[in-house]
Amino acid sequence: MKNLTNLNKFTLRFTNKKLEKEYEKYYCDRFLSQIKLAIFFSAVFYGIFSFLDNLLYPSFSKYLISIRIIVVAAFLFSLIILKKKFVNINTISMFLIFLASFGIIEIIRYLHIRQYENNIYFAGLMLVTIFSYAFYRINFSLAVITAIIIVFGFNLVSYSYTSFNDLIAKNFFLISDNLVGLIISYLLNLNDRKYFLLYKKIQNEKMDLYKDKRKLEKLAHIDSLTGLINKRFFAENLKFQWKEHLKKDFLSVLMIDIDFFKNYNDYYGHLSGDKCLKLIANAIKTQIRLPHDIAARFGGEEFLVLLPKTKKEEALKIAERIRKKIESLKIPHLTSKIADVVTVSIGVASMMPKNEDFERIVLNADTALYNAKKSGRNKVVYF
Repeated sequence: MKNLTNLNKFTLRFTNKKLEKEYEKYYCDRFLSQIKLAIFFSAVFYGIFSFLDNLLYPSFSKYLISIRIIVVAAFLFSLIILKKKFVNINTISMFLIFLASFGIIEIIRYLHIRQYENNIYFAGLMLVTIFSYAFYRINFSLAVITAIIIVFGFNLVSYSYTSFNDLIAKNFFLISDNLVGLIISYLLNLNDRKYFLLYKKIQNEKMDLYKDKRKLEKLAHIDSLTGLINKRFFAENLKFQWKEHLKKDFLSVLMIDIDFFKNYNDYYGHLSGDKCLKLIANAIKTQIRLPHDIAARFGGEEFLVLLPKTKKEEALKIAERIRKKIESLKIPHLTSKIADVVTVSIGVASMMPKNEDFERIVLNADTALYNAKKSGRNKVVYF
């Protein structure tokens, strides 16, 4: 993946700050439940060992259990804090690892100065660290800091009461334990970030597919020449509007035909004819109430306009505006039999939807258009 070039292989952080921020959100969304579960079980296991305190060191169990209570309380309180959006999961996890580790270190110290030099809790410290790296999934750079502080803290507390050989032996195991934990942490972090990049790639591809789908849907509905919707999509819109306004409001339809357009094409050529169609489509759009009204290319030189919630009087006004606007474009048409510029004839029909016969209004507008053309063209006629 090319985005891996943005990943610092040592710190396992993205060099791109925006990408790192996106990863932090992804990390929170994906691992919050797992980390909360790890915290809960940490509290349970940490508390359960109080039975071992009481069994092995009954004389000092109160102090040992008090340490465990403090640590367990902090773990449980963190579960409440993690419900807040502003907290950083890694910071909370790191703090809990420190608390659990230094709780064990204090228990080791306390028992050691009371002559329990070979107490078993050094193994507990190793258990805490390896569990933390495996299940808390803190950033690798923070895991390194955590390991250094735990090892340093253990040595700082232990050097005054532990023999040199014993300290060397314990460091051998503690450092090895932390190194193994860091390897686990590194591999888990690297895998998480690779998975994030894959997830991001899939999300981007899904978005691209969605955009492509929308474009294809739009292309399927749009007349490529004029940019208006096509006849099929107009029929779907009309059917929908018909049901929406059934027995409620009037609908009106305008059917528009360019006068003597065949003559225009034959004389000026098809390229000029296409340009003329585009100009007329734009003129229609400027005179209707977008996006309330719907304009479509019906086919050839014919256009349809659907006017929801529109009665006869308003429909006639809109039709007349369209007719005048197209005439005012002054597109030359020397082969027209009624004018020296391009003109249109418009048929208008209005109906209150009362049944499922939504195609009737288009047929009525077509009849009105026929009458407009028959009676001289360049006019608006109502059905």
